[in-house]
Amino acid sequence: MCKKSSNFAAQNEHTMKKLTRFIALLAFIALPFAVQAEPYTVENLPSPKVYGQDFYVSNPDTVIYLITDTFLNHRLKELQQNTDVEMAVVVIDEYDENLYATGRDFALKLFNYWGIGDKDKNTGLLLFLARRTREVEIITGSGIEGIMTDAACGEILDDAILYLKNDEFDSGIIKIVHSIDTKLMEPDNRMELLSGKRPADPEEAEALGSYLIIGFLLMIIFALLGYKKLNGKPGQSKKEIQAQSKDTQTCLGCLMFIFPIPLVFFYLYYRYARKHVEIVPPNCNICGHAMDQVELDDGQLTKNQLVEKGIGSYEFSLWKCPNCGESELIKNEGNKYKEYDVCPKCNARAYKNIGRVVLESATYRNSGKRLDTYCCQACGNQIQKTVILPRKEYSSSSSSSGGGYSRSSSSSGGSWGGGHSSGGGAGRRF
Repeated sequence: MCKKSSNFAAQNEHTMKKLTRFIALLAFIALPFAVQAEPYTVENLPSPKVYGQDFYVSNPDTVIYLITDTFLNHRLKELQQNTDVEMAVVVIDEYDENLYATGRDFALKLFNYWGIGDKDKNTGLLLFLARRTREVEIITGSGIEGIMTDAACGEILDDAILYLKNDEFDSGIIKIVHSIDTKLMEPDNRMELLSGKRPADPEEAEALGSYLIIGFLLMIIFALLGYKKLNGKPGQSKKEIQAQSKDTQTCLGCLMFIFPIPLVFFYLYYRYARKHVEIVPPNCNICGHAMDQVELDDGQLTKNQLVEKGIGSYEFSLWKCPNCGESELIKNEGNKYKEYDVCPKCNARAYKNIGRVVLESATYRNSGKRLDTYCCQACGNQIQKTVILPRKEYSSSSSSSGGGYSRSSSSSGGSWGGGHSSGGGAGRRF
């Protein structure tokens, strides 16, 4: 009797050890699934493109079966090949409700963060489902809103809502994708998508209107500015007027490529007007009558003025009043005006740097020295000045060219097309 009881106790103990090991094994296997993952943000949600260009489904919480995931990737690849529509399917447990007010808010920001759809056509689509908050959303790119209208997206979701209410997520997602595929593959819709034609976007029309208004406002501003510079001051030479109006023509030329419609003709007119500048005669200081320009002899100029004329720092013109005979000598900036300074000794604008000699070269640790020689072409006054050369600095270009992370250029995957959505589509709670 005692022997039987002892055997029974030993068998019972052995069975309990097996059961304990089995329970521990189950707990170990279930542990990863029991730990609640952090809610998703648009930045940390895994993009399917990291696996390659032919992946369109993000299902990190395995809300739908992997076989459904594979089927949808194949279906969405064919959809893009047949219609140029890039569609993403995102199925998750939950998003961070502290950062996003609704599932639609999350889905729209995710669409634009990834850049779903062709960059030029904006023919992108996003199907988004959040299991915990019971939300499903369709987000459309701005270039596909004419086909996938808000009403059409709402009908597609309504047709599949019963599956989602019963937690049949695989069937519901497949139903929605099938309905979208059928809609886009209609002959007229497919032809429109492949040809790139789409209904006029009201936002684009508004942008064009703003573009034209800005262009015409710029034309008015440059017209007023150009009028002032082309007229010049009384007695100004033709070369000086052309020089002072050169910057305006350059700005017009640059802006012409941005605003060609309103500015191109004005630019051509302004360029013609600069070549045919008319000098404004000065008025006589005695009687106020307009003066006439007369021939100027070198004998009427001083020594310094002759030097300034010869080196091109100034140009001189002589004006005479036909009414009272008063004459006036006017000087204007010459072609070499900016190359010379005023001499501190004789006040002629003929003072120039004529030589530079490095006395000590600058290094990375110490500054250097340079000896500059200045000479006046009018009086011969010569001055030497010592200039301190700054220390050399190491280039920082190599450090600034470091590689930052780019979600669109994964080394082993693909990338989304760079599209954008302005918020078209529809959403439902189930």
